[in-house]
Amino acid sequence: MPYERTHSLNRLLLLLENQGEHLPTTPLTLGDLTDFAVEYRYSYIATGSYADRQELIASVRILREHILARIATLSTTP
Repeated sequence: MPYERTHSLNRLLLLLENQGEHLPTTPLTLGDLTDFAVEYRYSYIATGSYADRQELIASVRILREHILARIATLSTTP
């Protein structure tokens, strides 16, 4: 499906949901991670703007495992 180039993870999530894909529940929502998508990408972290490190790590780990599993499933579907 076509998608725009954006750092808004909520916008990308909406596109996924419109295609019938659903992400697992995580300690931090994608909306919480959007700012980090921009800041980490460009190596700029404003003082005091970070979320709980353990929640961040857990959220990314859960999402990564889910996405890898979906890719594996979709790669084997005829």
